Amino acid sequence: MTQVDDLAERALTHADFRAYQIDAYDQALLNNVREAQVELQIEQLKQVEGVCATIRLRIEQDLVMSRQAFIGSLTLESDDEDLSQIALNLVITDLAGNVVASNVFGISNDYLSGIDALDGTDGLAAGGSFTSEDTFLPSTLAAPEGPAAYRIGGTLSFRDVTESHDHLIQLDPVTVHVLPQAELTLDYFQERNVVSDDPFTDDVVEPASPFLLGVLLSNDGRGTADSLRIESAQPKIIDNEKGLLVDFKIIGSQVDGESPSGSLTAVFGDIGPGDTAAGAWFLECCGHTRGAVGDGRGREHRRQFRLPRPGGRRRVPLHAR
Repeated sequence: MTQVDDLAERALTHADFRAYQIDAYDQALLNNVREAQVELQIEQLKQVEGVCATIRLRIEQDLVMSRQAFIGSLTLESDDEDLSQIALNLVITDLAGNVVASNVFGISNDYLSGIDALDGTDGLAAGGSFTSEDTFLPSTLAAPEGPAAYRIGGTLSFRDVTESHDHLIQLDPVTVHVLPQAELTLDYFQERNVVSDDPFTDDVVEPASPFLLGVLLSNDGRGTADSLRIESAQPKIIDNEKGLLVDFKIIGSQVDGESPSGSLTAVFGDIGPGDTAAGAWFLECCGHTRGAVGDGRGREHRRQFRLPRPGGRRRVPLHAR
């Protein structure tokens, strides 16, 4: 057995050992962060011949929930041989051996050391080593009706520079079991009236009354949304053309009618298939205003994970009441 053949066997052993650790990550939690950007338009009467002024607020929110993910890593060590053209090709198949479409799993290389790339453009000097770690994130297409099994494998190829010989290692596939995922629909609701100090009563300071920004979460999927929370930032005024002396802040949150907390984060916990949950943030106007919430818009930004639909949130409409 040549040194390179021995190297190939040891590389395969490393790949198997680390890849089989994937099974232990079946229930591993991976934050799947989505961002809901809610804009509220506040209309206010200003004491200039009854002119109506408009203020636009932006509230940025992150929806965070735990997701099933699989971790695989590969370590390759070179003894006395220079290796070039090292390439790792990961392949995911169903149990029948069919290669799955690229939108069934997202693959993200989260860690790579000892080498710049594994696409055949880089190599290792004698005595060198590299470690690569990838995260496999199933989309809703992986288990749409119930639990499904897949195999993660691939090939590792490299060229022995000294012997001018190419090597191709088949990585033993590892079976992983994917669970159905949650599919969330978010409906935002905003309270129409905003009450604070009346600008028309100079000798009286009226107290501000909190108004609500609510959200209704519905899980339309077959899986549970685990450890779900929505983290909110404080409102930012993004349009105040007439320079009104007014500001807004969130003073607390509430989930499913429980006692309000002073936190910006609404913690919903687990939301099972077919279940719903409601949350709200209490906003307060600091300044002189009597008016109403006008046009509201919910906009969605998806975290990029190299697949078109990783599951989770589907739409974010906004309603006024």
